[in-house]
Amino acid sequence: MASRITLALTLTMALTAGLGGCAQDMTDAYAERYEEQRLARAKEFGYRTDAGSKNDIPDDALPPVPKAYNPRAAGKNFYLAGSGALTLTDDARLEEKRAGSLLLVDSSDLSTDLGYAADVALGAYAGMFRFEIDGGWRSNKFDQTGFDGKQRILSVMGNGYVDMPLNRRMDFYIGGGIGAARMDVSLDGGIGPFTTSIGGKQWTLAYQGMTGLIFHLNDFLSLTGGYRIFATSNISFDGANYETPLIHNIELGLRWSF
Repeated sequence: MASRITLALTLTMALTAGLGGCAQDMTDAYAERYEEQRLARAKEFGYRTDAGSKNDIPDDALPPVPKAYNPRAAGKNFYLAGSGALTLTDDARLEEKRAGSLLLVDSSDLSTDLGYAADVALGAYAGMFRFEIDGGWRSNKFDQTGFDGKQRILSVMGNGYVDMPLNRRMDFYIGGGIGAARMDVSLDGGIGPFTTSIGGKQWTLAYQGMTGLIFHLNDFLSLTGGYRIFATSNISFDGANYETPLIHNIELGLRWSF
């Protein structure tokens, strides 16, 4: 599990650094394009545009300022976000449970049905970066012969993002987070006539990675859509070890900036 955490954090930091450089390059490109438009407009008014005369160009030679859709450009500093998601999990793994020499639950891979998730977050803008506190809820039913039950997760996460502008209305984002999750697992099943109900609730380490697109409806309301991968450390309950699955989330949400 430690290697999974290290790999996830390493990939997140590498992608964040790479895309952060791309975002800065794009910001520089926008600045150069604006300067080109400014000088072209100045020429139309008959002003000199050589290096020694650029500072003498009056403000009325500037191109019209476009409407601000990005909340950062409109001076917003904070945001409140909410999202809903459909979830699919990799197979979980339940290691055997015994009562003395009697095997009650054999080692099994556990598949799940399509589930759902909801997240709310309060965050702050910091240049091209965003930082937030995120609370989430995820639920999936087990879909496995011989077993019935649910996996439910309540999480509290700290997340960081890099937003890369694609145009005036749309950004690409990538981010990662780490925090804590309360696992609530309940299972009914067993072998032949020997059935048992096992389960437990336990707090454990959680981590996630996110990527997707942001569409700015105006300077304070944005539509978000993306992919989130969520994982936790393994847990144990009632004498059985439970290897927690990766959870894949396809999500859609709204963000209000203020």
